[in-house]
Amino acid sequence: MNPAKNKVLFVDDEPNILSALWRTFRKDGLEIHLAHNAEDALRKLEKSPVNLVVSDYRMPGMNGLELLEIVRKHWPETKGLILSAYDDYPRILRQSRKMSKLYPFLSKPWEEQILRSMVMKLLEQSGHEDSIKKNLAKAA
Repeated sequence: MNPAKNKVLFVDDEPNILSALWRTFRKDGLEIHLAHNAEDALRKLEKSPVNLVVSDYRMPGMNGLELLEIVRKHWPETKGLILSAYDDYPRILRQSRKMSKLYPFLSKPWEEQILRSMVMKLLEQSGHEDSIKKNLAKAA
């Protein structure tokens, strides 16, 4: 991965959500990738690994936690974040405990500043602090 540019993959089966996420982060100096479901996300990750995967929980075929577990096994340095409806949280928490991995969770609809802060914090944890600080300075 190019350490100079942080890569984020947003995964959601609703095109309007992907558009909103792209608009939120397009000026932050990130390389943004979009996937319409978990299978699409895995195909894109095979071609170009990312620093962070932000996934919806409820999607056809494979849910977001199942996707993040596969990502964790194949790309252990990649961070994950679940973005879903608040009423999904108890289910997500139960499933996370079974997987012995609790991923950060943010409910929809999200507060833009909180989402941006969480994404930047996770990217910082992925080991690219210098580029994150530059991105935050540009966005401010």
